[in-house]
Amino acid sequence: MRIRPATVEDAPTIAVIHVAAWREAYRGLMSSEFLASLSVEKRTQQWTAALAQDSPILRLVIEHEGCVAGFCSSGAFRDEQLAREEGVELYSINIDPNYWRHGLGKGLIEYVSDHYLQKKAKAIYLWVLNGNQRAMAFYKNLGFLPDGRSKVDYGHAGEPLHELLFVRRLSA
Repeated sequence: MRIRPATVEDAPTIAVIHVAAWREAYRGLMSSEFLASLSVEKRTQQWTAALAQDSPILRLVIEHEGCVAGFCSSGAFRDEQLAREEGVELYSINIDPNYWRHGLGKGLIEYVSDHYLQKKAKAIYLWVLNGNQRAMAFYKNLGFLPDGRSKVDYGHAGEPLHELLFVRRLSA
């Protein structure tokens, strides 16, 4: 298992993982029409553009047996609800479903936590889709706890998505 910064060359593989992970993780939580409409080509374009720009966002991939098997991105808070918190936001973490339960997600979380602890961050926050029991169990197992706050996201699936805020406190 090797973690490294994502590059533009990783965009096609990240796109495939992104689409596959969403289709598997959100089955039954998002409309089947929306999940079927996810496009690897469109995601490749989005990831290529994102990875080509100079950005403070931490974008990482994790390799398993020499192949990219997952990715994550994190950085400054994206929404006003968290703007006053002392910490960072984990925007995304997706692992190829063929590698779920192999420790890759845990490896990425630990790497990100160590990275931000060195930068004196106090916590890592993330939004979890309400009802995504697999994700909630995964995050709780890694020390994330529900914060008590929630929001409705209208921007991803064309339907309201109810999300719960989780937080992992960092300490030296």
